[in-house]
Order: sequence, then C-alpha cells, then structure tokens
Amino acid sequence: MKIVVFLIVGLFSGITWADTQIETIQLNNRLAEEILPEIEPFLDKDATAQAFNEFIIIKAEPDDIKQLKQLINTLDTPLQRLKVTVLRTDEALSDQQEFSIKSDVAVSNEGSSRSVSVRKWSTKNNKNKDQYYRAQGI
Repeated sequence: MKIVVFLIVGLFSGITWADTQIETIQLNNRLAEEILPEIEPFLDKDATAQAFNEFIIIKAEPDDIKQLKQLINTLDTPLQRLKVTVLRTDEALSDQQEFSIKSDVAVSNEGSSRSVSVRKWSTKNNKNKDQYYRAQGI
C-alpha cells in the first residue's frame, strides 16, 4: 500500500514541478534595458527576466523561452542613425554649384508611395568664412 501511495504522490509532484530553464540571450543591436520592459508583459507569472548590458537572462519553461526569443529577435532591430549638416553662408549659390534630384517610389502590394529628394551644393571655391553645424543622433 505504501508503494501505491508513493507512486501517486510521485506522479502528482512531477506535474507540479515545472521544467524551468535559464537562458541567456545576447542582443545585437539594442541594450537589454531597452528590450526588457517590452517583454515583461509577456512573461508567465512564474517566469523572470533580468537585463545585463547586451544580455537578457530568462528563467522560464522551454516553450515560453522559445516564444520570448522570437519576440526579442523581432524587437532587437538596428537603430536608425541620422546625421544633419547645416551650412550657414552669406553667399548665394549659382546654378552650377547647386542641383537637386527627385524621385518617386511606389509599392503596389501595400498601396503606398514615397517621394525621395536629394539636394547637393558645393562651396569648394568659396573664400567666405562659412559656419558648419553638425548633429548626429539615433
């Protein structure tokens, strides 16, 4: 009789013990502190996640870890950099020093269209003391 009780208790205790694993996921483009708040709502009540530099450490069941990895890969996108240069000058540019290119791009599957324009000028032979301002951001 003791063996039967032991087997029943063993079966039920195996069900209650979750097969939790610890997984370390390395991010390639973002900091873990940026991604962690985005994935926390998707964590199971027994799962935990910690951020450390470019790593997210997750303790959860294997199926949950797999889903969280997919979410993290979706969120870990490269940052878009923007570089702006402003030239402040008192000189009017001639037509030879300035030109512009404009192009329209249409995507038929999504029904969207975009316009792209580039304006280029040259102050190569300019003797005036111009002021350049540069800003770079993410």
